[in-house]
Amino acid sequence: NRRMEDGNAMEHVTPKGSKLLPSNAYTKLAPGEEYRPIVPAGDRRAEVTVWSVGLGLLMVLIFSAACIYMALRAGNAIEASIPIAILAIFFGKMRQVRSTILENVIVQSVGQAAGVVAAGAAFLIPALYINGLDVSWWHIFLACLVGGVLGIVLIIPLRKYFVKDLHGELPFPEATAINEILVSGESTSASAGKVLLLAFGVGALYDFTVEVVHLWNPMITSATILGGLGQKMAGLRMDLSLSALAALFGLGFIIGLRYAAIIAAGSVLAWLVLIPLIYKFGSEAILPVQFAGNSYDIFAMSSGGIFAAFVKPIGIGAIAISGIIGILRMGKIIAGSISLGFKGLKGGGAQGDTPRTQLDMNPRNVLLIQAGSALLMAIVFFVVSISTKDSATGLTYTLGQSLLYALVGAGVGFLFSFLFTPVGAQAIAIVGVNPVSGMTLITVVLTILALVAVGLKGTGGMFIALIVGCAVCTALSTSGALISDFKIGYWIGATPRNQEIWKFLGIAVASLVVAFVIPLMDSSYHFLVPDSSGQLVSNTQVLPAPQANMIAAVSQGLLSEP
Repeated sequence: NRRMEDGNAMEHVTPKGSKLLPSNAYTKLAPGEEYRPIVPAGDRRAEVTVWSVGLGLLMVLIFSAACIYMALRAGNAIEASIPIAILAIFFGKMRQVRSTILENVIVQSVGQAAGVVAAGAAFLIPALYINGLDVSWWHIFLACLVGGVLGIVLIIPLRKYFVKDLHGELPFPEATAINEILVSGESTSASAGKVLLLAFGVGALYDFTVEVVHLWNPMITSATILGGLGQKMAGLRMDLSLSALAALFGLGFIIGLRYAAIIAAGSVLAWLVLIPLIYKFGSEAILPVQFAGNSYDIFAMSSGGIFAAFVKPIGIGAIAISGIIGILRMGKIIAGSISLGFKGLKGGGAQGDTPRTQLDMNPRNVLLIQAGSALLMAIVFFVVSISTKDSATGLTYTLGQSLLYALVGAGVGFLFSFLFTPVGAQAIAIVGVNPVSGMTLITVVLTILALVAVGLKGTGGMFIALIVGCAVCTALSTSGALISDFKIGYWIGATPRNQEIWKFLGIAVASLVVAFVIPLMDSSYHFLVPDSSGQLVSNTQVLPAPQANMIAAVSQGLLSEP
């Protein structure tokens, strides 16, 4: 997900703007100057309709499945907002009564829930499978739902500050791109939608013939296409493979040449440099090599086995360090946004004279939903604890222990969601990058330390820590997406309260889809597969999930019983 994981600021170029947008849409306002959106507060044109909500939910169904599939299959999430905005305009122009621009805003706002929930789940949920824990669909659903809801209600009090008070001071790169699409859609043809649908059809047909009908093998390897040279390379443990899927080709196109080249360079470094070097020197050892408490006969190991045992931990460490570096680089943003989070608690009050374009949910309801989300989180952790056996004694945890662990887990989860959601929002508004992996890693580690401090280790601790991490990660991605939604609505003249209310429904549907797709992916491809010795290892060839592998390794190291 380029918006969340590159760790590099996206270049921001102030757009020229369209004829519909006011001249001060992207500039800082002078003293006394006021921004007037395309649709004034007194304009009551259609906004929340059966069409806009229905099409938005359809986009959630389609793109949630697509986003989580790509995140698990390729190890990279995709952002769904821009294609959803294009499709909203395309289908809206096909209606007998053309959709209004406010309806298109709602379609995009509801549909955007697909990408944020998929990103949150893809980071953490596979770690549960990788650690061999018994995961149910409702664990996934509730973790994503609670995190998404928290991301919404924790950022609402900060909407006015980010969107209105700092107008023209924050670039909002992603929101600007979507805004230009929606605004230009009012005066241009919907040809982009036709091209997008055609691309959907071609890609779906190709992948269907490959992965369902199995007309040919999409996995191209150096050993099969290079003949004798490929066999000699394999003997030196120099193996290259290419998964010729339309979905992966599209992912490379979306993330661009630079980032696709970086990913490819990592693969080349691992499979053509590190693995052959480890095999070269390790196979010359007289005795089995001791590493991380295990004994290895490297001469007898395949390239995949060497990767899993020695190279994958290097990659996990690199991901962890990059996340920490991202946190350090955004230190000023984090410090400032945490203080904003506390200021947001004081927000709220009467909204009787508030214009439609600045109308939020009732602050009392926002606080009630925050409390309800924390309570639901505690209930989930309590059920997990009371039904999990202590790996040391083989007995289930007592009622008192389960209650303590649930309260600690819920408290830590809510605290970090509260502290980090403004961070995600401000990072998105400033540089278009949300340091999700770094903050999620910090959350999981500190949650584990808190649980260890109250006596919880083993599988129960892993389960609670990873569910907390999933909730916080989803909250972070949701808050960043929602602040972009708010800015788009501010430019165009949507009602913030409508964006907030219907975002809850989008998050719920996306969470349900993800909770269905992830177990399906596990049953089809398996997160754990047996290696040459019969031991279950992470299926990095088909379901790489690099961030989840990192989190799984960290949680195992900190919570495994001695």
